[in-house]
Amino acid sequence: MECSVGIVSTWILASLRNVRFLSLHELNEAISEKLIEFNNKPFQKKEGSRAAAFSEEKIFLLPLPPRPYELATWKIATVQYNYHISTDHHNYSVPYEYIKRKVDVRLTKNMVEIFFEGNRIASHRRLYGHINQYSTNEGHMPPDHKNYVSWDSERFIKWAEKIGENTAAVIRLLLSRYRIEQQGYKSCMAMLKLADKYSAIWNLVFQLTHTS
Repeated sequence: MECSVGIVSTWILASLRNVRFLSLHELNEAISEKLIEFNNKPFQKKEGSRAAAFSEEKIFLLPLPPRPYELATWKIATVQYNYHISTDHHNYSVPYEYIKRKVDVRLTKNMVEIFFEGNRIASHRRLYGHINQYSTNEGHMPPDHKNYVSWDSERFIKWAEKIGENTAAVIRLLLSRYRIEQQGYKSCMAMLKLADKYSAIWNLVFQLTHTS
């Protein structure tokens, strides 16, 4: 391909070397005409021309990709116990079955694709902005984690307030200790479930939390 480009460009430049152009548009038109002329020139050692050969081969060509090609960077990551990988200061989920496995990560401007032994196991829109964001696909979660998808801090606090003021204070403190709020949900759930059997301990928990 590069050889053919060199032959075409050399022939066109030689043909136009003594012609003066007054605009870029005029030059482009002349190049287009010379390109058509070059493609219709008969081959020297066989019948036909480049234009004729192309018309025969055109029906076998595949269409161009719907999107422009994107440059990609490849990295290696290990799937953590929270079934996410960390790359470029952001976190992307993979199916939990791959926890502790090493995976290949393909990063483009818009996408993050994750491969294990040559097979793509996950893809995400690439995250930008403040660091340590999470992109989590619910289908990647272990069954016991799916219960937390519809939860948020407000729901945990409202539940805690029904138990008592001190309980709500403990939950707010727990949530504030995590840079990523969702990382505290499991601890909040575990503590609030204790109230089913040990509602009397919450004042003690509050005191211990504030004196530690």
